[in-house]
Amino acid sequence: MERSLRKVLTALLVTALLLPHPAAAQSRLEAEDYAATFQYVMEFVEQNSLTPDLDQQKLFEAAMEGMFQILDPYSEFFTREEAEQFDNIVSRKYVGIGVEMRETPLGIAVTKVFRGSPAEDQGVMAGDMVLSVDGKQVADLGVGDVAALVLGEEGTRVGIVFQRGLELLEKSFSRRLVSIPTVEEIPLAGMDPVRAQKTMRIVLSGFAEDTEEEFKTLLETAGTRGVTHLVLDLRDNSGGYVDAAVAIGQMLVPAGPLVYFENKEGRRKVYGSTLERAPFRMTVLVNGHSASATEFLAAAIQDAGAGVLVGETTYGKGVAQYLFGIEEEYKLKLTMEEFFSRNGNKINGVGVVPDHVVEVPDLLSSDRRLYPGDVRPEVLELKKVLAYLGYFQGARDNSYDTLAVEGVMAFQRDAGLHVYGTCDFTTQKRLNQALADRLSKEDKPLEKALEVLWNRP
Repeated sequence: MERSLRKVLTALLVTALLLPHPAAAQSRLEAEDYAATFQYVMEFVEQNSLTPDLDQQKLFEAAMEGMFQILDPYSEFFTREEAEQFDNIVSRKYVGIGVEMRETPLGIAVTKVFRGSPAEDQGVMAGDMVLSVDGKQVADLGVGDVAALVLGEEGTRVGIVFQRGLELLEKSFSRRLVSIPTVEEIPLAGMDPVRAQKTMRIVLSGFAEDTEEEFKTLLETAGTRGVTHLVLDLRDNSGGYVDAAVAIGQMLVPAGPLVYFENKEGRRKVYGSTLERAPFRMTVLVNGHSASATEFLAAAIQDAGAGVLVGETTYGKGVAQYLFGIEEEYKLKLTMEEFFSRNGNKINGVGVVPDHVVEVPDLLSSDRRLYPGDVRPEVLELKKVLAYLGYFQGARDNSYDTLAVEGVMAFQRDAGLHVYGTCDFTTQKRLNQALADRLSKEDKPLEKALEVLWNRP
C-alpha cells in the first residue's frame, strides 16, 4: 500500500513538472513573460478548477485585489461599482444612512451622524460601534467594506446592529440620498455677547468639490459681520481633495509654502499661499480622526504662526493617492507621494501634535470584566475615561495598576456600586453613562480653544 501511494505521488509530481510553462527556463521572468504567465495561469485555472462559476473576469479581479493587498493600506483596486461608491463618498453625496465611520482598535465606530439623515432619525450616536450589517458580522472587515454593505439603492432597506457601551441596538433604515455639507457655521453658546459677535466657529468636515466656494462664502459673511476671531473645527475631518484643502489654506495662511509633496524619486512639488496676512486670530480643533489633507492644513496654520492647535494628535496619514481609470471598468487608487508640512516636518505615521492637548475618550465597549493586574488595550480606554471624569491621574498605558484600581473604587463609591476595584459590566455601563452625560453638556476642546483664542498674546 505504501509503495502504491508513493508511485501515485511521484506520478502526480512528474505530471505537474511536465506541465507546459511559457517561461520555464528562466529563473526570473521578463515583463512580457509575466504577462504571458498571468494569462496562462488564468486560463489553466478557469479550465481545470473545480470551483463553480469561474470566468476570467472573476479571476482577473481576484488577482488585482491580491496584488493591492501587498501595497500600503490606502492603495485600492476598484471595480466600476466600487469606484462609483468611492467617488460618492469623496464628493459627499451618496445613498446610505448618513453616518461617518472609522476603524478603531475595538472595531468600526460611528464618528459622526449627519443632520437630516436616516441615522439621525433613528437615534444613532457618535461612538456607537457597528457589529453587523444585514446579519453579516463586520469584526474582520475594514471600514471601506463596511461602508459598501451600508450603501445601496435608494429606497432599499438595511438592518444594522450597533453596540453602545454594553447595550445592543438593532436598527432598520430606508436608504436615501444624503448630501453632506462640508462647511458649516455652528453658533457659539454661553459666550460674552461682545466676544460672541466677533467670533465665528466653522466646522470643516471634508474637502469636496464645493468646499472652496462654501468656505469662501462663509468668510465673506464673517467679514460683513465684523468677525475678528475664528475657531476652525477640523475634528473628524478625514481629508478629501488636495486642491480644496490648498484653496482653504490660501484663504487663511500667510505667504509661503502650505505643503510639500515628494514622490519615490525624491522630486518635490510645492503648494503655497500668497496671502499678505492671516485674516483672523485663529484656533484650530483637531483630534485623532483628523487625517490626510486636514493634517497639512492644520500643520500649515501652526507652522506659519497663524493659529494655535487644540485637541489631540492627528491621525498621521501623510501620503497622497492618485486615481487612474483602466478602460471603463476599473480604477486604481495608488499611493504615489508623501507630503510634509510647511516647515518640512514629517506627518505620515506621526501626525500633527497640538499646542494644547485636550483628550476626549471613547465609550467603553469591552466584552469582558477588567481585573486588577490585567494588561490589555481595554485598560488604556478605561484609564482615559477615568481621567476625563476626574478619577485617575496616573500613566496612560495598558496596565491595570494600583492607581487605576483606586480610581475605579472611587467611582464605584460615588456611583453607589459595590466597591471592590474590579471594572465589571455594571461599572462599565455606569462609567459610559457618566461619560455620555458629561459629553452632552460640555466640549472641553472647544472651551480650551475659545480660552486660548481670547487670551493669547
